[in-house]
Amino acid sequence: MRTPVIAGLIVLSGLLAWAYPPEVPGADDDGSRVTILAPRNGETLPSEDVDVKFELRKGSQAYHAHVFVDGQYQTAFQSPLMGLKPGAHEIRVVAATADHRLLQASDRVRFNVR
Repeated sequence: MRTPVIAGLIVLSGLLAWAYPPEVPGADDDGSRVTILAPRNGETLPSEDVDVKFELRKGSQAYHAHVFVDGQYQTAFQSPLMGLKPGAHEIRVVAATADHRLLQASDRVRFNVR
């Protein structure tokens, strides 16, 4: 009985790591920097369509950035984000390699939609 439970927990932890990428101390710091320019941290926005702007300064390994909205990876990210429900939200942008390995460089903002 314990083996299936342990296996299930291992699978679940892997899925959560993809949905909520941790601040990984072991992730490579290749000198990349990520800065979210919009929205601003703590901002309250009047519309559910949110313009997202960020800057990725690539280091030795960064190829692109991964965007997470409320912990969910955006596979086909486009700005503006359309139809965010009223309430609190979080955007996290993480530098990634060509093979999608997350790097240490990241930025996060929390904001509200009216």
